[in-house]
Amino acid sequence: SIPNLVTVGDSHIFNITVLPNNATNKNTTITYLENLLLENLDELGYKFTANESGEAWIKSVANDGSLIEHIENFVVEPKIIIVDHIELTLPNEIYKSSIINFSESLLISPEDATNKTYNTSIISGPASIVDNEVLSFSDIGIVEIKIKANDSGGYEKAITIDVIDDPTIVLEEE
Repeated sequence: SIPNLVTVGDSHIFNITVLPNNATNKNTTITYLENLLLENLDELGYKFTANESGEAWIKSVANDGSLIEHIENFVVEPKIIIVDHIELTLPNEIYKSSIINFSESLLISPEDATNKTYNTSIISGPASIVDNEVLSFSDIGIVEIKIKANDSGGYEKAITIDVIDDPTIVLEEE
């Protein structure tokens, strides 16, 4: 029997049995939704692969004129791809007056991750985060932030930033 729930990319093998065992015509016609790929494996049965999410069914109809049919209904759910890497590209030292927007320098992988949202937090140091994306500093020192993926994998990355004094320009009179 086919499970009620399958995932995109999954394959399942099933058999069709025509009863009674002494039926003279055991041939059937199989139809199915286009989000499935179906292969005839001869005496091993049939194999389907789910290609797209959504409702799905496979129907078998007896070819003996009786039009007896059997339908297997099931749901194909999307494949969940979890985040396995977070990279924030920043210089080793950042000036105290700097404001960093994560969306400009944050890379979340893989590219086709199902849920690429994240949460940021300050672990320690003189900094603040606004709207989960904008990092600013209130003083010099070491700042440690955490970026955590919001998917079921929960991947997280801690990043240390050395915040230094802003450069100063001194005008000297001659």
